[in-house]
Amino acid sequence: MVFIFIAMISYLAMLVLGAINPNYSKFSDFEIRRRLNISNKNIDYNDIEILRAEYFVDIYYWIKLIYGIVSASFVSSVLFYLHSYIGAAITMLGVISCVMISNWQFFNNFCQRIYNSYELKVLHFARRNGYKLRFLYGGSKKLNPKSQNSPKIVSRDEIAHVIAKSSGVLTANEKKLLLNGLKFAHKKVEDIMTLRSDLKTVNYDDVIGPLLLDNLHKTGNVCFPVIKDNLDNVVGTIYLSDVISIDTDKIKIALKVMRTPVYYIKNTQNLEQAIAAFLKVHNYMFVVVDSKKRTVGILTIGDVIRAVLGYSIISDYDGYDDLNKISKS
Repeated sequence: MVFIFIAMISYLAMLVLGAINPNYSKFSDFEIRRRLNISNKNIDYNDIEILRAEYFVDIYYWIKLIYGIVSASFVSSVLFYLHSYIGAAITMLGVISCVMISNWQFFNNFCQRIYNSYELKVLHFARRNGYKLRFLYGGSKKLNPKSQNSPKIVSRDEIAHVIAKSSGVLTANEKKLLLNGLKFAHKKVEDIMTLRSDLKTVNYDDVIGPLLLDNLHKTGNVCFPVIKDNLDNVVGTIYLSDVISIDTDKIKIALKVMRTPVYYIKNTQNLEQAIAAFLKVHNYMFVVVDSKKRTVGILTIGDVIRAVLGYSIISDYDGYDDLNKISKS
């Protein structure tokens, strides 16, 4: 009966140990090393993630070692009690069934919850005694027995996923900035420009009066292409800041107050090329044309900034040329 009892206890232990997986730290290997370096390699024993990283290997091999011992106990007890082929068959069935049951999801979750409830005590035991038992498995101190290095990031989508999931580390605006930065190099002018169908234009012979100024101001834009006859003939640019202070009692037409020359950019150029063009000509607006030299939209420096930041900042500071306004803002 003693051997049956030992076999049963050993079998139950095999089931539980086979279902338990020690928790590896959620931190990357880089973050673990960074935290250890910051603390001059003094481990914060209240940080369970650091403890998991430091003693994962010890616990992993302890479980394997104990599993081997109880397996040997189960096999020897059954064979000692049953001196026949029946004993060998029961032993084989017991080992196979143990592996199968240990991998059942509900049983695996149950055993893992039990382990998790005692995990901190196990980690502290490993901290105090781990070095004494490392000779049993060769003393390996790899961070992870399956992989010595952290997984490599191999795509922009993976980086974007990491940024999106980094809760508590980055603010919403910082996430947006980084995610937009990843997409920036692949965006073209046509992706962020104001489309031809949405353009508010001024005809070259329009009179600059209260009605026109009110219509321009309502758009929320700061500059407007001046056209002659049609959109494919842009002759200048009117800036709201130039015409807002004009004496409307004196008749002036757009041709007299517009800025020239007009600068063009192709719709298929990328945003890095667009920034280079803005820096070169020091102009706020480009007329965007296609391969047939037709106007397809306009691009402003505000559009480019919005593509990077995710929101516009230009309009917030338009007209801030008064020191009193700036000091109160």
